[in-house]
Amino acid sequence: MISRLKKGVCTLHFLKPYLICALILLAMFLTSRILIRLVCFFTKLRFFADGAATVSAVAAYMICRFGGDAVLSRRFYPTGDGGYEEIPLVIVMRSGIAVIEARQTAGTVSTEGDTWRVSRTNRYGETRSAEFPNPELENEIHADVLKELFKNARFRRIPRIVPITVMPTDRIRFHGIVSKELVSPVTLPRRI
Repeated sequence: MISRLKKGVCTLHFLKPYLICALILLAMFLTSRILIRLVCFFTKLRFFADGAATVSAVAAYMICRFGGDAVLSRRFYPTGDGGYEEIPLVIVMRSGIAVIEARQTAGTVSTEGDTWRVSRTNRYGETRSAEFPNPELENEIHADVLKELFKNARFRRIPRIVPITVMPTDRIRFHGIVSKELVSPVTLPRRI
């Protein structure tokens, strides 16, 4: 009987390294989950506090919100004419696809035509202006590229594709017509 008991104890000593490895892996997994939650929390704080409307800031916040598998950032998609179009941010959800264009700017924006003009006054009183392509038109082109991609792949039902333009609207005054596709970073999660 004692020899059988000793054999059982020897078997447990054999399993001891495997149990230690399993505990270490479990601790690493739990630590990584806690770190991911902390990074998402601080990303959300920074995103809402700064109103950062850069593609990387919006992508980081969307990854925290929807998961890494649902967010495609800065990918090239084939167009019908044999070229490629870079789409800054695509979010795939059950209800459809959101195509997001993000612009970080401040000042007074004139929203007329294919080119928008932004004017801002610096702390020395100097007014500077710059032009940039209309982000709403660019985003509609991105949505059309995705629709064409689904048509060429012969999908029976093309998912709903919604173009959304993100700009820090609290730091911008608009002159001209602003569509409902233009949202601030704070209202982006409700819009999606």
